Amino acid sequence: MILAIILAVLIIGFIIYLKRKPKKSTVNYVLMVKTLTDDEKAFEVLLNTHREKNALKPLKCDLEASRVIGLHVDWMLINGIKHDRFADRLGYLMNKGVKSAGEILAYKHRSPKTAFSAFLNSETHKKQINVGSWDAFGISIKTDSLGKKYYGILFIEI
Repeated sequence: MILAIILAVLIIGFIIYLKRKPKKSTVNYVLMVKTLTDDEKAFEVLLNTHREKNALKPLKCDLEASRVIGLHVDWMLINGIKHDRFADRLGYLMNKGVKSAGEILAYKHRSPKTAFSAFLNSETHKKQINVGSWDAFGISIKTDSLGKKYYGILFIEI
């Protein structure tokens, strides 16, 4: 008898739980505004100093591209460093008028300076940094729960 009462209470509680209205999210991802962190600003200086030394035009930071790569870096914090769904990011940006894009990713580097040095020591990443047709870039640097930094840079040609 007691077991039947406990079971009935649990079932009623579960039904009430299922019928409750979910809380509305206060985050509007479409209207999120991206501002650069100190690390991202430091990386921008390193990037443009390198480009100018190599007779390449400096790149403007594009906040929409930064928001797009930021969403991917959020994803990487959970799933690890991967270029998954780059075609989706490219398609989204092309719908906004971007002609082409390239992406470089890194993690575990403690500072923008060490991350940038690692990019320059990789021929593949260095080629992306040195593309002459890039007009702008987006950047996101975030830290996971273990203190490891994840870097995402999205270069765009407008």
